[in-house]
Amino acid sequence: MGRSIKSIAHAHLVQPFLDLHRFFVESGKKVGLIFVVITAGVYFLQGFRDYALGDGIVWMFEEEFKLTPAEITNVDSTINIPWNIKMIYGLIFDSFPIFHRHDQPYLFLAAGMQFLGFLGIAIPSFSSTSGAATGFFFLFSMGIAASDVLADAMIVKKAKILGKAGGADFQTLCWISLQFGVLIGTPVSSTIVGDGSGARSLYAYVYTVSSGLVFIAAFFLTEKPSKVKTGPKFLFNQIRILLKAALFDMKIFLPILWILLNGAVIADMSTPMALWKRQEINISPAVQGYLSMGGTISAIVGMALYARYFKETPFRKILFWTQFLLTIVSFFDIMLVKRWNVAIGLPDLPFLFGGRVITYAISYLQQIPFLVMAAQLCPDGIEATFFATLMSCSNGGGNIARKWSALLIDALGMTPRKVDGKRVVNFQNLELGLWISLGGVALGGLLVFILIPNTAHIFPEKEAREAELEASEAAEKGEKSEKI
Repeated sequence: MGRSIKSIAHAHLVQPFLDLHRFFVESGKKVGLIFVVITAGVYFLQGFRDYALGDGIVWMFEEEFKLTPAEITNVDSTINIPWNIKMIYGLIFDSFPIFHRHDQPYLFLAAGMQFLGFLGIAIPSFSSTSGAATGFFFLFSMGIAASDVLADAMIVKKAKILGKAGGADFQTLCWISLQFGVLIGTPVSSTIVGDGSGARSLYAYVYTVSSGLVFIAAFFLTEKPSKVKTGPKFLFNQIRILLKAALFDMKIFLPILWILLNGAVIADMSTPMALWKRQEINISPAVQGYLSMGGTISAIVGMALYARYFKETPFRKILFWTQFLLTIVSFFDIMLVKRWNVAIGLPDLPFLFGGRVITYAISYLQQIPFLVMAAQLCPDGIEATFFATLMSCSNGGGNIARKWSALLIDALGMTPRKVDGKRVVNFQNLELGLWISLGGVALGGLLVFILIPNTAHIFPEKEAREAELEASEAAEKGEKSEKI
């Protein structure tokens, strides 16, 4: 019995760290340890500053510029546009190298945009109006999106050296790095923001400095000059291949349509819900940040559950059931607004914490097969650009939802007014907005049956060929080592 407990503890607590150490050593030998650290670091910093493109927008534009929930949702949509055009960055980076290099010079430019954007927000005289602030938010959002595309592209290029298993390990490392960035950055950011008035301090002392780290990291990135002939002809050929694959191959087109629609049909009630929690039940931005930290931990658990139990589950099955569970979990916000949790003896904080943990675990249990499916959809030769296109469709769907949700929020009358000298928002129709949002989640689940294949592999014959090639290469290496 003692051995059994010891072996279980070793497998779950010690072995993951041993595997991580093994991956660092092996990948460091193949592609360079500095490259591994820089790539993981870019993802970590992206997660660390995740608050800037989420709750940070809500609190700054509500507290300082006194915008309505609908106006904040519209601003959020504008700021996220750079994430909807990630494929354009990929096409530019691939087609127009700077000094014959595709990665390092553009990483410098991305870091510069991040730094200037954060600096503009940090200095009040530069961003004294909501329009100017939106412009600086847009600039650093573009910088972060560009560095994200570069990191993805670098991983795709190195994946061929690392092999299929090594490439998967690299992706896992980067996603875990991102989640650890969120885990550390969210409580730090929310504590500095406080009741909503410390947003500029956050951008000045934390985000501006952290964007400088990306610039420093670019100095240590080594890249050999490219010998591939690029330019306008190369660009147009890439676009032709991309459009042909995306629009005329039904195995690719239908999942892309689901990726877009699944985000577009769900009403975005995040801004009014965040303001409702502060106004009606006194949940401050700092407390909401700590609730998100609990959700991030459960997100890591969700990713581990997929890797351990569900990686061979058909896409249709796992995407439908996770969407079904998310539909049920969406009802938690309605329960909170109706105060049913209090009626059954559940205090707000434990109820919010439990709901956040469950939502994040299910969301990331769905996120990993979604990414696996997206990676399988990418045609040979334009993997990085096509993956960026798929992520653009996913982000674009969410942005479409923000645009029509802003109109919905206005139509539902969620506008501020003065009551006893205080600025109070009318949340009388918030429940209806939440029901509409829940309906969108359910619709996304139904669309799975129409648009998602009932397999765990989009192109099984292609994977079989790749596995056969890897096996033959491994056999050749084995024979060579025996001769030596």
